[in-house]
Amino acid sequence: MTTPDDSIIIDFDRNWKYCQQYSNDKPEITSDWKELDLPHVTQTSNQQWWYSKQFTRIPTEQEFYLMLENSHILSDLMGTIWLNNTKIFSGSLLELNQPVKLPERLLQNKITEENGCNNTLTICCLTGSLSLHVRLLLTGKVIVASGQVNVNDELSSNNTNKQNENEVLDYTVSMGNDDGRIDLAFNSKTTKYKAPIRSSLSDDNKTKITKENKIEPNEAILVPRLAIVILVVGTRGDVQPFIALGQALRAHGHRVRLATHETFRSFVCGNGLEFYPLGGDPADLISFMVKNAGIIPSMDSIIAGDVGKKRRSLSDILASTWQACIANDDETNLPFIAEAIIANPPSFGHIHCAERLQIPLHMIFTMPWSPTAAFPHPLSNIDNSTGSKKIVNRYSYEIIEMLVTN
Repeated sequence: MTTPDDSIIIDFDRNWKYCQQYSNDKPEITSDWKELDLPHVTQTSNQQWWYSKQFTRIPTEQEFYLMLENSHILSDLMGTIWLNNTKIFSGSLLELNQPVKLPERLLQNKITEENGCNNTLTICCLTGSLSLHVRLLLTGKVIVASGQVNVNDELSSNNTNKQNENEVLDYTVSMGNDDGRIDLAFNSKTTKYKAPIRSSLSDDNKTKITKENKIEPNEAILVPRLAIVILVVGTRGDVQPFIALGQALRAHGHRVRLATHETFRSFVCGNGLEFYPLGGDPADLISFMVKNAGIIPSMDSIIAGDVGKKRRSLSDILASTWQACIANDDETNLPFIAEAIIANPPSFGHIHCAERLQIPLHMIFTMPWSPTAAFPHPLSNIDNSTGSKKIVNRYSYEIIEMLVTN
């Protein structure tokens, strides 16, 4: 079997469990099984070695294959492979020149609440330990989403027939497993239905209204003192810039509460700001970010079941963001109701809290996050897109935002 260029190969060596036994009966996985990373090299060869690994299979059209790569010179290694308690291979593991297909009918899609995994792979080695590298091969790119968006008339180059034609972008979102960026393929086309006109104002009227509403620089502006909550999810490096921002707001008379992880309480309070704890563990977040270069989990991380674990963490974070906006101070019991929210995108609950309280929300991040036609979203790859570069750049932000929030 030749490996297509757009296939994904996943390192499957980590987080296996193993045991030894002399019986030919397939054992149940218990707490007695020990953890290890492959390859497992040992001199003992007079007993059976059993290995098991749980993984997640997301619903895709891609086919899954198991690949074994020899890392040590062996005379032979006989074994049997099971997928979800069904035998799929028996014979020499060293002579596996072709990947073993994981049958579609045996793969489970439902993710368990316990560990985020839904499939179990078991390998029994009859004549030695599993001193091989294990890889998972997914054929083709994983399609995450597809659809179309109507192009804003102001960005469209098709301005002559707005009443008769409308420019539409078809898009396909796929993910690889390399640099963490999401592949966005836009295809521009024109449809023949009447597009809505966004404004009936003439350019002269627009200019007149703009001039009437313009505030002169020397005009005094009365800024009310607000109760502002800053929602920050991340590491110390994410929190620190908001400390300076909070101090500046406080110097202008605002009440500032910085809501972040409990581990940063002394850091926040020591800089003169109010603190409120958010859910989530920074250590877990760092571990997740190490595995995932982008904001969408890599295939390695998805297969390992990290998504299910991340969901539970996000649930805690979402619940705590609402309390951060309305709860009394957890040390002084001083009442607090947010009148404005400043947040970084990974705090997620920001927009929902702002909508519920009907207050302003200002998003701040360490990379470009507001839509612009000047360049695409930093986490997107638009190399395979067609159409106006400005339009593709602008709408890459909309698609990434859709993926993150949904």
